[in-house]
Amino acid sequence: SRDGTFMSTLLTCGCFCACLLQIALPLLSSGVPSAFLQGSPRVPIPAKQRGRVCRKASSKPLSFVKDRKAHAQSKAPEPAPDACLELAVIGGGVAGLCIGLLLAGSAERKARIRVFDRRWQADASGHVSWRPGTRDARMLSLQSSIWSQLPFDLQAKMLPEGSFCETWPLQRESPGSCGFPRSMVLRDMEDRMLEIAQQEPYSAVLDLQPAGSVGAALDAEAFHCIVMADGPDAVQARDELFGEHFPAHDLDEFKTPDALGIGFDLQKLGESSGADLNLADCTALSMSQRRFLLSASSGQRGVLSLLLAPSECDAARQLASSGRASGKLSGSLGEQIRDGCKLFGIPEMAVTEFMYFRSKLGGRLRYFSALPDRLPPESAEDTCVPRPFAFLVGDAADIQSCWPGREGNASLRGALALARQLSAIGQAIRAGYPVDESFCEEYGKQMVLLKNTEVSQHRRHTLVSQGSQTMTLCSVLEQAVGSTEIAFPTSKLSHSEAFALAVQRSASQLAMREFGASLPAGRLGELAAEKVLSSRVLKLELGAQTLEALRASGLWSVSPPEENEDLSIFGIGTHASPAGLSAQAAAANTQTEDEEVEEEQKADRSKEARQEYNRGVRLLKGRGVDKDVAEATNCFRKAARWGHAKATYALAVLLREAKDDVAAFKGFTAAARKGDARAMYNLALMYLNGKGTKINIDAAKEWFANAAHMGHNKAMRSGHVIVFGAGPWLDDEYDPKKVGLDRIVKNAESGNSYAMFKMAMLCYEGESGVPQDKALASNWFMKAAQQGLPEAMYQMSRMLHLGDGVEKDTEYGFRLLQEAASKGHAVSMHNLGAKLYFGEDGTPIDGRAAAEWFLKAAEAGFPPAMNNIGWMMYVGDSVEEDVKGGLKWLEKAAACGNEEA
Repeated sequence: SRDGTFMSTLLTCGCFCACLLQIALPLLSSGVPSAFLQGSPRVPIPAKQRGRVCRKASSKPLSFVKDRKAHAQSKAPEPAPDACLELAVIGGGVAGLCIGLLLAGSAERKARIRVFDRRWQADASGHVSWRPGTRDARMLSLQSSIWSQLPFDLQAKMLPEGSFCETWPLQRESPGSCGFPRSMVLRDMEDRMLEIAQQEPYSAVLDLQPAGSVGAALDAEAFHCIVMADGPDAVQARDELFGEHFPAHDLDEFKTPDALGIGFDLQKLGESSGADLNLADCTALSMSQRRFLLSASSGQRGVLSLLLAPSECDAARQLASSGRASGKLSGSLGEQIRDGCKLFGIPEMAVTEFMYFRSKLGGRLRYFSALPDRLPPESAEDTCVPRPFAFLVGDAADIQSCWPGREGNASLRGALALARQLSAIGQAIRAGYPVDESFCEEYGKQMVLLKNTEVSQHRRHTLVSQGSQTMTLCSVLEQAVGSTEIAFPTSKLSHSEAFALAVQRSASQLAMREFGASLPAGRLGELAAEKVLSSRVLKLELGAQTLEALRASGLWSVSPPEENEDLSIFGIGTHASPAGLSAQAAAANTQTEDEEVEEEQKADRSKEARQEYNRGVRLLKGRGVDKDVAEATNCFRKAARWGHAKATYALAVLLREAKDDVAAFKGFTAAARKGDARAMYNLALMYLNGKGTKINIDAAKEWFANAAHMGHNKAMRSGHVIVFGAGPWLDDEYDPKKVGLDRIVKNAESGNSYAMFKMAMLCYEGESGVPQDKALASNWFMKAAQQGLPEAMYQMSRMLHLGDGVEKDTEYGFRLLQEAASKGHAVSMHNLGAKLYFGEDGTPIDGRAAAEWFLKAAEAGFPPAMNNIGWMMYVGDSVEEDVKGGLKWLEKAAACGNEEA
């Protein structure tokens, strides 16, 4: 407060705030999702895109205060700045070692961590390594949304250049802003992590225990926390030592197929090995069916996974138990293996081993628990952790992807979340802050969300459409390999032709970047032309059962990445459309026959425009073709004539690069009017700088505001605009140029809430002779909010959430947001829904309440809320499935220019 009215309150609370800041600042500094920016909150993702939700959950900071009353009643021990977190980790696989390395590499390094794993061995010098024969050669395809969260120094050590291979396209869990998925041999990564753990500074914190009884070690020493992570030791400890705390939860209702891993190494053939595998072609082949899946760490080494029909499992287990590949493969399974190797170009002599992957979707009803029968390291009177806590992650949590090569993703994602939780417990111990079960609820929620994400992916990949019938993949494979006579499909295509067509479609998707998929630049150049690849498949003469299984299993579904990255010439992504930019009303419910014909013609033109745009992108980037900017410009111009907004923007960019500012200005104007946020931002710059038009500051601010409304990051950070909602404060009665600043000040001081809000705007932006003073702006916003003005409540909550001109206070900001939403403020209702959906700022996740707020905001005319409630209703996410009702809201959002809809 500028007048000092709150000084006595601040002095009274000073000591308490200082104590809390010791805990809260390290967490707040890690960044809070900017869900309060108007038009840019994180929007709920449909069940088909849950990976985004999961990544966000594991990246947001933890909330300390869950129940103020409970904490106030508990005894708070004295702060102990030098206290160490005593931690036991059972299982030294990727999850257990990742937790240890993250905590040991943190700035505080105030922890003692003992990691137990009987799969290790120690030599005479004390150096720890893995015992031979304890692991197989399975692959790990690590999604970029996970590896990009690792600290840079640890990331460089765990994933050095040459240790991985990028073969998979961008997708939901690997958006372009993070990078491509990285495939590697899992045991090689475990070897590197174990070596890192024995180097400084990690070795000063980590104590690796390769032998002995885990139960005896836990009984002999007291710990604040016990983590059960990877491997048989962790699973055994969970079941035998802590089984009553962690009941199982069987979720495998669709019976995911088990898999046989076929390890191969072309170097085994020596000089006769020939060239490396074409991994781009292998990716297209993997995506064209769900029988085989190839993951490779290089062009010569990897694993080909064969998804098994139930009748093949016994033979596959026997083959895997024999260890190394030896002898001639026989029987139906042997024929399938030979055909798979032939399909992907793997010589049979290059096969090194067989591995059996049992796939079962599971989970636990709880992922953390207090241990009342154990004592902490300190006495009960001197500790803020009266009872130790046990946590599940990795293998012990039973949350594993059902698909070969992706098993470790859930383990590492959980490890990242648990490392943050354990770091928060360590900070609480040093600050003397009481820790009870409510303190750890955030981790439990994140693990439940992670489990639900895997369930969603599991259901999407295990169901296969057969005409009007939907079957499980297990049933489809059993039907394909179990019958002696294969009935050809009713179409004129043979099995081989049908599969060749699927291969052609997959290669086309990768080459044209449909659905947002895109291979790394180097791989895209290796990808064979669609018809060349499909004709190659036709010449292989695969067995009838193999072809039936390939055809019937269907294509892999690759979900698009979270952000659009169609043309990143300016490094700017696209975002959803804002409120207030609606260009037309929703389409009428009924159409005449002539209108229906016109709609079909529009759909044809839209398809042609998209094809021309995609061709232009390939020509501009040189993806699979020679780079040709002139021809790309022609493609964009043709698509722009058909109304393609992105092509219009791309054409404007190229015209500006060619120094044709006048034509570029017209192009940006056309694309901006179609709702393209990037075009709005660049159009504002042209108005601001007088490029292609006269300088017009007012027009520049208007387009900056429109781009910011759409969540355009650069527009929001440009300093040219702050988005305020429409209201009476924009009328002539509150225009300082017309009524004078003195009159507005007088009205504000007399209690006029609209005048208060206008003064806040002027102070925030520094306009009309008022010096910029965000602290004073917050004072006026708060006064207007206390008068009950919803827009002022929203703006004050935004400033408190971001720490914009005021001290950051997300809790008070959330209360103001709730108040604004209760008064019908559309953006506040939407943002409150987003917070409840994701469980942000310590709020419990409540999808049903989120849907209610989205619906209210949608009914108030806010397009992003229309999109959100439309998706939730369409897919039955937290509400009863209503395809017709969901489609209605999606159509309304799309009619308002919402690109995501």
